[in-house]
Amino acid sequence: MRLKYGYVVTCDAVVRDPTTGKAAELRCSYDPASGKGGGEKVKGIIQWVSRAHAVDAEVGVTTAVIVLLMLALFLLQLMRLLMRLLLLCVRSAHAVPRPWIPSLFPQA
Repeated sequence: MRLKYGYVVTCDAVVRDPTTGKAAELRCSYDPASGKGGGEKVKGIIQWVSRAHAVDAEVGVTTAVIVLLMLALFLLQLMRLLMRLLLLCVRSAHAVPRPWIPSLFPQA
């Protein structure tokens, strides 16, 4: 994971509270060569916000599903438009028989 405008961070260990079993501490390392967007490619970027400036928010999978559906509809509309443009460009066509398909085009 990369911190936004920062380094690639790897979680090396999770220290759990022995009584509750909840995560109490994350032990992480960073790649110093990855500063300012350099280094290895990552799967995600975290935008950090301090606890004092954070607000509670409910995040659901439905938002991502809606975005994906909207993208699929957009791509479908784009494909339909491209097909219409292609049909406008190709008014008529002529096929030339090839010798390797003699049975499809019998000589008169």
